[in-house]
This record gives sequence, structure tokens and C-alpha cells, in this order.
Amino acid sequence: MLTSSYRDSIIVFALLVTLLVGSYICVIAVILLYIVR
Repeated sequence: MLTSSYRDSIIVFALLVTLLVGSYICVIAVILLYIVR
């Protein structure tokens, strides 16, 4: 049970990090496009 909850928390943490990185990249891309345009 302990390993299962530990694995679930790691998966949730990975998903959150992926979401943050994705939104960060999207914001940077929008800013770059705005500057270039």
C-alpha cells in the first residue's frame, strides 16, 4: 500500500511538472511571437 501511494504521488507530481513546463513554454512562445511580430 505504501509503495502504491508513493507511486501515485510521483505520477501526480510528474503531471503537475509537465503542466507547468508546458504552460511556461506556451507563454514564452506567445511573448516571442509578439516581440517578433
